[in-house]
Amino acid sequence: MTRTTWPKSIALLAVAGLVLADCASTDTVATPVDTGPTQPRVATYSCADGGNIRIEFVGTAIRLLSVDGTAEELPASPPGQQNRFGDGPNAVVIEGSEALIMHGNQTPLTCVR
Repeated sequence: MTRTTWPKSIALLAVAGLVLADCASTDTVATPVDTGPTQPRVATYSCADGGNIRIEFVGTAIRLLSVDGTAEELPASPPGQQNRFGDGPNAVVIEGSEALIMHGNQTPLTCVR
């Protein structure tokens, strides 16, 4: 009887394949990715300048309500985002309980929920 000698690289690949095959399961369930706490539909934020703003989530956009009663709707930017909204020179970035408000050429304003 003759004995066949396999190259070490093929033997290692064969062992690795057997190990991985033992790890595979047909009962695998997808685990959702935790994206952090969800934002409330409507929230009031206290801003660094002493004022307040209100942010309302409306579909794929937000409505930014200022103290003086003016409202501005900003779409998700880019589309599909859940924390960045903007249109032209105006933008809002929401991270956790903070909102960074950028309006035109003014200094960005940090607001906290």
